[in-house]
Formats: sequence, structure tokens, C-alpha cells
Amino acid sequence: MGMISSLQILETWQDCATLAAKSAAFSALNVAFRNALTCTGSLTRHLESALGEPLRVRLEQQSLRQEWQDDPILWNGSHHLPTGEEILVRDAWLSIRQQDVIFAHSEMVLAGLAPELRTAVDQGAEPLGLLFQGQAGDVRRQRLELARALVPELARRTGLPVDQIFWCRRSLFMAGNVLRARILELFIKWE
Repeated sequence: MGMISSLQILETWQDCATLAAKSAAFSALNVAFRNALTCTGSLTRHLESALGEPLRVRLEQQSLRQEWQDDPILWNGSHHLPTGEEILVRDAWLSIRQQDVIFAHSEMVLAGLAPELRTAVDQGAEPLGLLFQGQAGDVRRQRLELARALVPELARRTGLPVDQIFWCRRSLFMAGNVLRARILELFIKWE
């Protein structure tokens, strides 16, 4: 069973402001963790700055497919990537000091990427969000939403109890008015 297929969202996806105003579980998190969850810029840069250490990417799997495949748990059927475009699907771990802190599932349209960016994507050594936001032009993160989830496969892989609750977030990356990527990040709490 894959990491994403074992994901069970515990409550409705919510934007950051709504969650901050209404969720006792969110309010109980330490400030650094809340700031990471709600970061709208480069999460990699944010974490490196906050933790004072470089983040490393460890690629778990990466493949190409010819069309997007909708997953109602992740995307609610309303966040469609352009059809007829080659899409990169990547699962990767972001680690700091040899400790996995985030599992990222990304789907990104590859058409129109600059050759050097396509090479970096193919090599899999950089976070997609960081590469994508580093592109020239009007690239921005939209619809950042948070939820808590059970992810038994993530718990098993990180040595935590299978009923461990994880914070996750999803967001879209837009270039102009075109959806270019959708990214899900599952956070493993660090101290």
C-alpha cells in the first residue's frame, strides 16, 4: 500500500485563516510548527532558515504519466491539471540532519519548462516547489489548505503508532492563470 493511498483525512480541508480561528488542535501547536504549516513562500527556504540547517531531498519514486488522475481525497475533483500534457508524479522525503520531516507528493505539468529546469526536475535532487517558484515569471502558490490525517503507511515508515495524527497541507502552483502543479505535504513533527 502506498503512502498516499493510506491517507485518511480526519476533517475538511481548511484555509489557514479559518483553521487558525477555529481549531484548538492547530492553536496548540508550537509557533514554529504553525509557521511552517502556513508558509506561503518556499517551504524549503522557510525550514532552512528556521532550523538553521540545509534540507535534503530523498527521492522515493518519480514517474511520468500522460494525464492527471483525480483523487477525491486529495483534490476534491476541483483542481485539475491541464489535459493532454505530460505530468511528473513524484514522492520524496525532505530531511534535515538525517531526519525525515516532510513527505511530499507532487504532480507537475512539464510542458513549457526551461531545459535547465527540466533537467533539475528529472534529476530529482531539488524540491519541486522550490524549483517551480524559482522560475521566471508570475508563479505563485494558491489555495493553501490544511487538514489533519491518519496515514498508517507514514506512521509505519517513521516508527510511529499507526493511529498517529499528522498535519498535512495541499496547495496549487499557478503560472499566470494556468495550473502547473499540485503538491501535498505530510508533516512529521520535529522538535
